[in-house]
Amino acid sequence: MIKRITTRAEVASILGLPDSRLTEQIPCEKAEWVQWLEGQIEKPEFLRIWGTVEDDKVTNYMVALNAVMPPISRSVLILYQSFYSETEGALEALAEVEKWAKELGATNLAIQTKYPRVNSQFGFVEEGYSMVMKI
Repeated sequence: MIKRITTRAEVASILGLPDSRLTEQIPCEKAEWVQWLEGQIEKPEFLRIWGTVEDDKVTNYMVALNAVMPPISRSVLILYQSFYSETEGALEALAEVEKWAKELGATNLAIQTKYPRVNSQFGFVEEGYSMVMKI
């Protein structure tokens, strides 16, 4: 069952998750990520976390950021999600993010994944892909 993660203790339990993809997608160490998340949970208008919790410990989670700034952006950005597939928990978390996005007036959800590649034409380094889903 999915719940909104709202306490520092729940966020701190993310440190114990075996999560090899985190540092591939987020440009910091896990401890820095968790510390940043702990500071943001007190700003629910800015960032929200949903996850599965067992024995007061987060087992999977999805982090969403409010990037709704009309007319520049009408998106909610999924910063990170630890679910490995379209499990029931992942779909429930996505539904919660979509519900929040609609409350904010967003018209789409965006997710970025980070897979570095070089664009040799101009010497730019591609740091990721952005995918969008209309809501």
